[in-house]
Amino acid sequence: MNYLVGENVFTFNSGTEFSQFERLKAFNKCGMTTKLITRDYNRFATRDMKDHNIDSKMVINMYDYFQGVSDVPIKEQNLRYLSSMPLDYYHIVGVDNNLTNINLDGKTKGEINVMPGTVGLVGDIDYKDNFEQSAVREYFDWRGFCSMVETYHPNGEIAHQQYLNSDGVPVIEIVFMYINKEVRPTMWKLLGYMGKDYQFDTENQLFTFFLNEINKRDQGIFISDRRSLDDVVLKVSNPKAICAYLHSAPYTNPKHPKKSDILPAYNIVLGLDKNIDTRFDKVICPTEEQVNDLKVICDDVNFVCAPDSYVKTTSESKIIEKENVLVYVGRLSEEKNISDIIKCFDFLNKRRNDVKLVLQGYFSSESYKNKIKKLVSSLKIETKVTFKEYTSNLKPIYEHATMFLNTSISEGFGMNMLESMAYGVPVASFANMYSKNNLIQNDFNGIVINNRSALILSNKVNDILDDHDGYHQLSLGAVKTSNYFSENHFIKAWGKIL
Repeated sequence: MNYLVGENVFTFNSGTEFSQFERLKAFNKCGMTTKLITRDYNRFATRDMKDHNIDSKMVINMYDYFQGVSDVPIKEQNLRYLSSMPLDYYHIVGVDNNLTNINLDGKTKGEINVMPGTVGLVGDIDYKDNFEQSAVREYFDWRGFCSMVETYHPNGEIAHQQYLNSDGVPVIEIVFMYINKEVRPTMWKLLGYMGKDYQFDTENQLFTFFLNEINKRDQGIFISDRRSLDDVVLKVSNPKAICAYLHSAPYTNPKHPKKSDILPAYNIVLGLDKNIDTRFDKVICPTEEQVNDLKVICDDVNFVCAPDSYVKTTSESKIIEKENVLVYVGRLSEEKNISDIIKCFDFLNKRRNDVKLVLQGYFSSESYKNKIKKLVSSLKIETKVTFKEYTSNLKPIYEHATMFLNTSISEGFGMNMLESMAYGVPVASFANMYSKNNLIQNDFNGIVINNRSALILSNKVNDILDDHDGYHQLSLGAVKTSNYFSENHFIKAWGKIL
């Protein structure tokens, strides 16, 4: 058994989660039995797994496991048919499509928030005290049952959480207390598990206990994909092996890795934390180049190489169209340097009127979103720039794309750029240590510039858009690259390691 250890199946996922999803599917498809293990409580996980075509039987969540609800089928819970709300006693009064009041004797005793994306199904119930302040809130799982109950301090901050089994009995409790004038979770209790109660100081301590229970049931190889969980995975008792995957470059200065300091989050996985003696059996990198660089810095770590992702080529090569659509697909964040994509497009737009820019993904923060949209507005290119919401369906954007723009500060490999190549879309990119040559080959499947200049990149893109034959050759190269990074290639590389 292989266990891919992560935090969650998020509504908005990063490349780390997408890498896990693809690995999970490929491993199971070829007979390498694999489970995705997640730590975080997520009442929408069933919906999110379906959005990514993940069989829920391939995922074991810690809270679901202890709640005994891993196999609970979906059963719609309409807000007007709650057994706890007899209609001959309470009055259920709809306010709008998202909110319904619970009234008793002319007073509002609670509010029912509709489950997002549904009509009339219970999302959560907020019960009010005599002062109409929130006293208790019941959270319903996407599958239609109450999975967590939360109570509050008089000032409205969380005091206590109970996670329920399918019979409504609490099996996990979390206590919140004031520490340095801030309310924080201070104790996790596992209730009645195998006839005993257990107490933990942190969620990760509970997660360690959980991983050991999983390993007792079916001993396996554990692969840590999140640096926040490296310490937890290292504490698994008697696994077949413990491994870690590096999705990103771990350097404070990615331009000069052999002279750079290591980012603190990577100290455990690279064996640099002096308080931890245990080492991973293997630390897996996306490229041989990164393996060689890290061996110089950490010569006592067993570094190996396996692909971060694979793609299925979905189209033939492209030709220049009347309208050229430049795209970026992925997380919209500071480290992805979206501002230089905007500037590159602005320079290009000033030279030609047949271009537009589409950015698809989710912003890392509201402040960064405002920053980027303010930049677009200041350059007066609002009519030429489109922001599209995050979706797992990439076909519509890539089918109409001309080139993929990448100006990120650092890349471990570049999964989103490989995805674009599967649709015959060449990449125009700043040179990044582990995407240059390993993925993007200048004048073969894209354009790579060493000088991180939006103006220079725009000039190169402009030249290609005017060279129809040259563009077609880059598109052919993109398709050939995607053919190389196939599922078969992916499985062979991982098979040698596992």
